[in-house]
Amino acid sequence: VGMRDPAPVPAAGPVAGPHPVRDARIWRLTGASFALVLPQLALLGFLALYLHDERGLSPAAAGGVLAAAQLVGVAARVGVGLAFLTVAETAPPSRRGTALGLQNTAVVLAGTLAPVAFGLTVAGAGWAAAFALLPLCPLVALVLLAPLVRTERAAAGAGG
Repeated sequence: VGMRDPAPVPAAGPVAGPHPVRDARIWRLTGASFALVLPQLALLGFLALYLHDERGLSPAAAGGVLAAAQLVGVAARVGVGLAFLTVAETAPPSRRGTALGLQNTAVVLAGTLAPVAFGLTVAGAGWAAAFALLPLCPLVALVLLAPLVRTERAAAGAGG
């Protein structure tokens, strides 16, 4: 039905830049993404339960608060999206798939671990302790990203 083989892809030349697994910038971006996803998914999994069971809100009201919290979480999701973009721009073109795969694996791992870690914290130390730990996650992301921001600012200041 009018289909034909795609044009051959020319052989790639030598790869410039470090392999993503050896690039500290990729690991910093990946770690920041991990740290930003953790609190989002912990809240997604437990906020309505907490509001209903511990605070007596109706399921509808608890769901409304969860929806509002998710609107606030849009900022974190934008940050993760920008981190994906930055990883793609940072890795050499022939290694972008590897770099994005590494980052995506970290985000999925965060999504898997967040509810378990939050639930264990609630069981062991209570709701207040579990909620108190969540703001530490974006702070970890800031610490991981700070050296990259300084490097970018220095490069911009040097005309590069």
